[in-house]
Amino acid sequence: MSKNKLLALLSVASSLLLLGTTVAATPQMFFEAPTWKTPLGPTSMVMADFNHDGKLDIANTCACSTTGCTLGVVSIELGNGDGTFQDHVDYGIGEIPQGLAFGDFNGDGNLDIAAVNRADTHQSLGLSVLFGKADGTFLPAVNYAVGGIAVGVAAADFNGDGKIDLAVTSAVDSAIELFFGKGDGTFQPFVSIPAGQYPIGVVAADFNGDQKVDIATTDFNGGTVNVLLGNGNGTFQPFASYVTADLADYIVIGDLNNDGVHDLVVVNDFAPASVSVLFGNSNGTFKAAVNFDVGNAPDAVILGDVNGDHLADIGVVDRFGGSVTLLLNQGNGNFKTGDTFGVGNQPFDGAAADLNGDGKLDLLVSNYNSNSVSVLFGSGNGRFRSRVEYRVADKPHSVAVADFNGDGNPDLVVPDRTGDSVSVLLGKGTGVFLPRKDYPPATVPIP
Repeated sequence: MSKNKLLALLSVASSLLLLGTTVAATPQMFFEAPTWKTPLGPTSMVMADFNHDGKLDIANTCACSTTGCTLGVVSIELGNGDGTFQDHVDYGIGEIPQGLAFGDFNGDGNLDIAAVNRADTHQSLGLSVLFGKADGTFLPAVNYAVGGIAVGVAAADFNGDGKIDLAVTSAVDSAIELFFGKGDGTFQPFVSIPAGQYPIGVVAADFNGDQKVDIATTDFNGGTVNVLLGNGNGTFQPFASYVTADLADYIVIGDLNNDGVHDLVVVNDFAPASVSVLFGNSNGTFKAAVNFDVGNAPDAVILGDVNGDHLADIGVVDRFGGSVTLLLNQGNGNFKTGDTFGVGNQPFDGAAADLNGDGKLDLLVSNYNSNSVSVLFGSGNGRFRSRVEYRVADKPHSVAVADFNGDGNPDLVVPDRTGDSVSVLLGKGTGVFLPRKDYPPATVPIP
């Protein structure tokens, strides 16, 4: 697989998972994965070249840098290009960090980072912005107040001035809070736009083809997706609500019917556990949601063609059931519930890549209570062969795929949620991964 294809598989903050079908239960073989130390509790992760050396680096938001601390950090690990990483450097941000986004906010050619913090007691730290230097280091965070509990963030040019703005979901404030960038790295005080009862997830895209950025957000309490069509000048039309199910949580954009129009997939957590599919119309409206029951507690989805019919299917990970359920795209606006197959104990996230070079997608899932990643090799027809389990650090929460050592083979990165490490599995291109390596932690966060 080419490096460009691997880079296209990078996960951003995530909660995404690929799909599969039933595999037989077999004895599992465990292997040690390389790890390096980071602060406690990664909650979001992005990968990019922060220091312009052509090598992938990693940024995590972490709830704590030491046991008992009250503020979170953004942790930066600069890649050496050979599959190893420099000791991480931590930058203090707000309390209980959640969403993460990056871009060049001040026009200096360096990547900057925005993190939102579920600041229950410090709303003045709701949005933290770190400005990057050319060497991959960052200035201390600049903090902006939010109106309520900040959960999600999306970066885009919402007012058409060529400068990156930030849209933050403010759950308690029942709003999207827009921070308009001035182009010099500073942001105007937020403008609050009503967005339902308790907005959480947020995505930005052009839903109606007018070349203006629109917003879709999940309403956790209202059980809806709320779509706000942008006017191109930073204002939005009143939101249109589409009923999904109770506790609408994560949201994913994709083109499920190959019509060139964005569709939405929403994960509804509990009561009842389901996934909602909303097909987009070309005018920015959406058809009524079609709901599919998918286990006890769906936690992540990813879209992909698993059976070779050139239609995107949907796979849903059930963290309580320890399984993944496949929804097969029928091409007529409907999905057929396919097989459910087991992975590890309490899976949270996953990714997909051609791990063994046979041109077929393979599946990997991080298992929170198994302290492992499940790797299942695809047959190209929606079937997967018996899985192999790789040991990783305690309580892995997410997983992503990239080529960290430049050999053209996919490698895996797996941050844990409650420990102080991230595991890296270097791939050999045959579906086999190399032994672990450890990296020491930084001692104190940078304020």
